[in-house]
Amino acid sequence: MRMLDLFSGIGGFSLAASWVWGDELEIVSFCEIDKFCQKVLNKHWPNVQIHDDIKTLKGDQFGTIDIICGGFPCQPFSVAGKQGGARDDRALWPEMFRVIKESKPIWVIGENVAGIINMELDNYISDLEGEGYEVQAFNIPACGVDARHKRERVWILAYSEQFGCRGRNNENGDEWKIQTAGSCSSCECKVLADSKGIYAQRLKDRSGEEQFRRSCRWSIEPAMGELVNGISGGLVRFEGRTATGIKNRVNKLKALGNAIVPQVAAEIMFAIKKVMDIEKIS
Repeated sequence: MRMLDLFSGIGGFSLAASWVWGDELEIVSFCEIDKFCQKVLNKHWPNVQIHDDIKTLKGDQFGTIDIICGGFPCQPFSVAGKQGGARDDRALWPEMFRVIKESKPIWVIGENVAGIINMELDNYISDLEGEGYEVQAFNIPACGVDARHKRERVWILAYSEQFGCRGRNNENGDEWKIQTAGSCSSCECKVLADSKGIYAQRLKDRSGEEQFRRSCRWSIEPAMGELVNGISGGLVRFEGRTATGIKNRVNKLKALGNAIVPQVAAEIMFAIKKVMDIEKIS
């Protein structure tokens, strides 16, 4: 599974993908402009390149891409802001869509705040459908995976059979197969490689998807706190709605506030994996 991770933040999508695909996952690149988040990505995925500007990223430079994920900036749609929508210069869906058109992935997962529902969601769905994708949007809150807060988010899932298992051959004209070269383990992804880490233990302990889902019902604080752990200070310690006693407090809270909920992404990715497994069999 070759994945391009856009607006990567602290790596929530890639963390979820590593739970689902394990050694079959190859992260071809991150795209993240925030310097603190880049440090977090470098800590956990030291051998994955980071492109720092979506506006200069070319989607056709990576070869075959199976999935593109991205929590594109929410500020233009958030009730905490002016809700300028497409008029806001931080509205970067057009850049993500351009990369999608250039790389032609089988799957696309996008994430944003619920404010896009009445502002731009229909336009985004139309964009993808115009490129041959079947699209479905879901409103899934963090509490839907038993996190201890609502964090309502819209998840956009798109699939194109044109670029899918039955519609795309490799460069030799042979039947399409999942590419595993440069897998998560071979790039020494520290989230998986640390045998003492919470995620490695969960992966080791689980015997199947349902057991994983049961073990995945922990709050967002330990999951995302683990990602920012060790970056210019200790693990984020939460007291109510604040974090205390840590260095780089502002950067860490900003990174956590902008992060996706990886447990939700993992549920979507499990469904994708099932579809791909069926396609390979048939």
